[in-house]
Amino acid sequence: TLASSRVLVIAISVTSIGGPGRVVTLVKQAIGDREVEKINSSDENLTIVEENEEKAYQKVDDEFGTMPVKIVLGPAQMKFDRMEMDDELLTAEFIYNYNESKVVYFANASFSNTSWGVDVEDELQKQHIEKINDCEITIKEYRTPKTNKERYSARFEYKGLEYFLIGTMPENDFNLIVNNLFFSK
Repeated sequence: TLASSRVLVIAISVTSIGGPGRVVTLVKQAIGDREVEKINSSDENLTIVEENEEKAYQKVDDEFGTMPVKIVLGPAQMKFDRMEMDDELLTAEFIYNYNESKVVYFANASFSNTSWGVDVEDELQKQHIEKINDCEITIKEYRTPKTNKERYSARFEYKGLEYFLIGTMPENDFNLIVNNLFFSK
């Protein structure tokens, strides 16, 4: 129900080499005008957990064994909606409402042995790396062809977790979120 703004999908295959060990592979492909980043994963279904924002972050801390990097400040019109979690895959998807679209923040605790994929249909405008709290964050700017709106994504790793954030909004609103992420020590 996240419609076109839902860009995160759990892939359905597991790559194994030499026994039970899983191998993560990142493949970037160009399919038409779309950029696709695929990472192999298992085929477990998502378990949906609907709670308030603080309880959702605490649930992830309890399940993953480390407090995730939190979104603590965003634009006034951005409100927490829900968190969807898969305790077997150790993935959590925080979903926020922003005006009439969704902001999705994904945390993956098992990216060394499972993975997820992102399908971005928009045109990549530019990308850069920002260093926040000694963490390198890759930020990409996209332009949506049909609506000519700005969409931004951020990808980073911190304390054994992998993160991906994406939202359709003005650049200053996206930067407000990224620059105010809370990194636990």
